[in-house]
Amino acid sequence: MASPAKTPRLFRCYMGAQAREALTHSQGSPDSFALMLAASGGPRWLGLVGIDRALLKFLEHSQSSTRLPLLGASSGAWRLAALCCDDSANTYEELICEYVEQRYVGSPTPDEISQVCRDYLDRLFTSPRVETILSNPKLQLNFTTAIMDREHPSKGQTILALSKGWLLNTAARRLLGKTFKRGLFSVLPHPSTSPLQPYWDDIPNVEIALSRENFNRAILATGSIPLLLEGESAIPGAPEGHHLDGGLVDYHFEIETARGPVLYPHFSSDPVPGWMDRFFPFRRITQQARANLCLILPSAEQLSRYPLQDYPCREDFHRLSNEARIKAWRATVKENHRMERELTACLEAGELVEMSQPLH
Repeated sequence: MASPAKTPRLFRCYMGAQAREALTHSQGSPDSFALMLAASGGPRWLGLVGIDRALLKFLEHSQSSTRLPLLGASSGAWRLAALCCDDSANTYEELICEYVEQRYVGSPTPDEISQVCRDYLDRLFTSPRVETILSNPKLQLNFTTAIMDREHPSKGQTILALSKGWLLNTAARRLLGKTFKRGLFSVLPHPSTSPLQPYWDDIPNVEIALSRENFNRAILATGSIPLLLEGESAIPGAPEGHHLDGGLVDYHFEIETARGPVLYPHFSSDPVPGWMDRFFPFRRITQQARANLCLILPSAEQLSRYPLQDYPCREDFHRLSNEARIKAWRATVKENHRMERELTACLEAGELVEMSQPLH
C-alpha cells in the first residue's frame, strides 16, 4: 500500500496485481493500456469530470500506432464519445453544460425525456464531430445497448422483459442473455489487440458498425433507461430489435480478456457487472477481471467538497427543484478542478503506480 506521504488527497487509485506489474515495467506510459472503460451510472459522472480531463491529456501523449479501445454504456458512452472528438475537449465541456442544464416540469413522460436527450445529443454530435469520432486515429469507440427481440414494445412488454431478465439474472448472470442480447456498437475495425473481439463473457454479442447514419440513434439508445426513456427500434445497420440502456447488461463491465491494464475512471472501488447485480452482495466482477483494473476515483475528501456531499444522482431530479439541482451540479463540476490538477501532476511525474493501492 502507498505510504501516507505518497497518498494523494483528492483521488484514489486502486490497481489489480497484473496492472501494477505491467505499469511498473512501463513506468506508467499511456501506451501500456489495453482498454479504457466508462461505467453507466447516470449523473454520477459529473463527480468524475476532473479525472476524465486529466486522463484525456495523459492519453494525448500516446506514441502507439494502435488505437486504444474505449468501452462505455449509458452516460459513460456519452462521455467517451465526447472525448473522441478532436476539438480541444470542447464537445466534452458542451456535454457537461447540456447535461447539467436539462430541465423538466412536473412528471415528464418517457417521450418528453427522450426528446430532451435527443435534442441535446443532436446538438453535441454534429455530422463533422461524428466523422471525427469514426476516423479518430488514437481512440476507438465502442458502447453497448441491451436488445429486446421485439421492436417498439409496449410498456407492459418492457416490464415483462425486465421481470424475466431479473429472475434469470438472479440464477446466473449468463442467463440474462436469454432476455437481452448485448448490442456492441463499434467503430470498426477493432484493433488487433482489442479485448472486445469477438466477445468477453457469456452474454451474446450483436456487433454493429457505427456509422454516420446510425450514430445519433445508437448514442441515444445506450442511455435509454427502461420506462424513463423510450429506447430505439430499427436503428440503421442493426438487426431487428429494440435497444435500451446498455447498463442493463453492462453496468460496470466484467472484462476477463484484456491482455494489459484497463484504465477505469469510476465512482466505486467495488464494481459490479450489470445493473441488476447491484442487489446481490455476492455478485461482483471476477478476480480475473479485477487483476488488470486500474481504478481511479475521487477520495472521501473530494466527495465531501461536493455540495451534496456525494455524487449527483438521478434522484436529484425528484428531490430538488430545477434551479437547486442545476446549482448543485454546476458546483460539483467546479469542485473537480483541484482533483484534475492533482491527478495531472501525478500522471506527468509517472507516479500513478507509487500512489496506488492494491485492488483485491
